[in-house]
Amino acid sequence: MATPSCYLQLPDAVQEKMQTIYDVPSPDLLVHAEAILQDHLDPLRSFLAALSPVGNELPFALRAMLLLYTVTNGAKIPRQMQLKSLFPVMARLDSIINAGTGSGKTICMVLPVLLDPGTITLIISPLKRLQINQVRLILLFFKRTDSIMSPQVAEFAQYGIKAQCINSDTPDDSELWTVCFQTSFIIFV
Repeated sequence: MATPSCYLQLPDAVQEKMQTIYDVPSPDLLVHAEAILQDHLDPLRSFLAALSPVGNELPFALRAMLLLYTVTNGAKIPRQMQLKSLFPVMARLDSIINAGTGSGKTICMVLPVLLDPGTITLIISPLKRLQINQVRLILLFFKRTDSIMSPQVAEFAQYGIKAQCINSDTPDDSELWTVCFQTSFIIFV
């Protein structure tokens, strides 16, 4: 698994906690999750118990729960629907999520990135407004001494994930594309 510091923009203390979670051996994840998540684990116990102990689903689910809990400073735990959406993506299968407004689709997009920060995710969104809400593209770049700063993000940024919105309004600007390919963007919407 990739080291989060290479790809995610999070404080060092959070990245250290994440690395600890990455390093927990799969057989020890349930004990680790029970110790950290405590009562937050209760609503998902029957779902977790139904997962096969053979294979990756249970370790993926537990590690995703611990990582999201860590990144959000204990504010969020994935719901069952969000964890179910994780399994085909982590199996490197294409995945479609059809869910209503406010149902938690963004977490479905975030969990695989937290589990494997070195991957690139492509999200196809039918509405530009939804793209803007998720990514909140700032069209003006500003220079830094080390590089061109990437467009800032809102929703994905809270998880330390660099994202870029691309649609028919995206300028055909070679500098923009250079930034996209040289910067460690993880999600393209």
